[in-house]
Amino acid sequence: MRLLEIKFKNDKKCYIYYRLLITSTMNIETRKYKIIQKVMQSSDEKLSKIEEMLKEESELEAKLEKAMQQVREGKVKPHSEVRKRYEKWL
Repeated sequence: MRLLEIKFKNDKKCYIYYRLLITSTMNIETRKYKIIQKVMQSSDEKLSKIEEMLKEESELEAKLEKAMQQVREGKVKPHSEVRKRYEKWL
């Protein structure tokens, strides 16, 4: 896991953990070619699963970008404030 720090004009910071998946022993072209080979050899069922995974990844990426935009615009509340507001349900 890696930590990404985002700094804002008002000196606030946001930290995001992410996982970097890189195969360092192969160059990008080789990695792409190997993926293409796997896809070409996939059954219809596996291909459907791959398509669903790519769709979900794309949707997640869009949601993360929207969330990051909200953070940059200051449209977030500190954890302590949210916890205080919903304390009676916790």
